[in-house]
Amino acid sequence: MKRARLFALIGLLLLSISMFLVVYAEPIAVRVGNSADGLTKYNVVIESVYDKKFSEPRYSMGSGVVISKDGIILTAKHVVNEATSVRITLYDGRMFTITEFYTDAESDVAYIDLPCDVNDFIPLSDSNDVKDGDKVVLVGNPGGIWENRTAYGRVLNVAFNRLCLDPTNPVLVVSAKTEPGYSGGGVYVNHKLVGIISRGSPMFIFAISSNTCFRALRESGYAS
Repeated sequence: MKRARLFALIGLLLLSISMFLVVYAEPIAVRVGNSADGLTKYNVVIESVYDKKFSEPRYSMGSGVVISKDGIILTAKHVVNEATSVRITLYDGRMFTITEFYTDAESDVAYIDLPCDVNDFIPLSDSNDVKDGDKVVLVGNPGGIWENRTAYGRVLNVAFNRLCLDPTNPVLVVSAKTEPGYSGGGVYVNHKLVGIISRGSPMFIFAISSNTCFRALRESGYAS
């Protein structure tokens, strides 16, 4: 009896380790690197300038995603919130300094309207199509490095978070590890933009769902 119980415990332990590896092995093994997926061209580097709040100008780095040909950029609100101006660097090298941008009152969503057309853009997709276990690509700009990078992971607990964390603004939870500067970057499943990176922890990324972004755009008057 004791031997059978010991074998059962060992089996349970091995099963737990296997499940852990299935969920976490991919982002740990792939780590962070240059993208071969062609998704970095939609990403922009955002440098936020704060020169009214402090005695000397201060700067922070973040990311954004171009979602339309007329130059609408989605990002996380905390990347640009209270900034005096933001400097945008597109994938093609063009740079713009913008002093006006929209921030959503109910979520960590912001958007910036560039004064030009952009060739490389990707529209938002329906985040309701995302399923637990889906492979995810995250694109961002590591702090202080002017180079788009990618991280990889899997979606976790989609249904749970829609019901329990924030039913109004559902959050996508991704098992991945990123670096500072990814905030505001794109979250992709099957080459579709399904969210924007909000905040992270050592093992998880919390992303704003694309449907929350749709809602923020509609309420701002940009999208119908």
